[in-house]
Amino acid sequence: MDGVWRLLVRVVRMGFVVENVLFMRKGSEDEGGSVAGRRLRVEGRHFVTQLAGYFFDVGVKGVWGGLEEWLNGVEEGLDREVGETVGRLVRMSPQQSAMGKWAFWTQAGITGREGYGEGEAVDVEGGSAGGDGYLDAAAWAGRVMALHAKSEDAKEGMDAFLQKRKAVWCGFDERDA
Repeated sequence: MDGVWRLLVRVVRMGFVVENVLFMRKGSEDEGGSVAGRRLRVEGRHFVTQLAGYFFDVGVKGVWGGLEEWLNGVEEGLDREVGETVGRLVRMSPQQSAMGKWAFWTQAGITGREGYGEGEAVDVEGGSAGGDGYLDAAAWAGRVMALHAKSEDAKEGMDAFLQKRKAVWCGFDERDA
């Protein structure tokens, strides 16, 4: 593969020489040099352009086509996975999903210095843990999970799991999914 790219670079270099270097040499005849020189430039440009077109079509198009085909497969797989994940998410409890999003973003904002609210500190064994906020966030998350476990949807989810049936969430209409 490395040889193909080296060859393509050489072809590009030949194109540069034909386009730029040969035009730098100007003679007396209408600023273009001799008739033979002008003809050489025209023929050289035509030859290099045709050669470059062939190499790029054969060398790059084949490799690029394989890469494009692979990327299309990756994109289709990603679309399928995202579709399945979104399908699972919309069938979950709306109340628990909303509470989970709120809890995640609130927990992400806990810094250990300010707590999680308007200047409110989180009690961790007698006071705020300080530092990077990890202990405050973990304590707060534990409280939120305990609160979630008392909800109707959490009870329904546990019962459905134990009875090996599909959960029926509060305030959720299957037609909305």
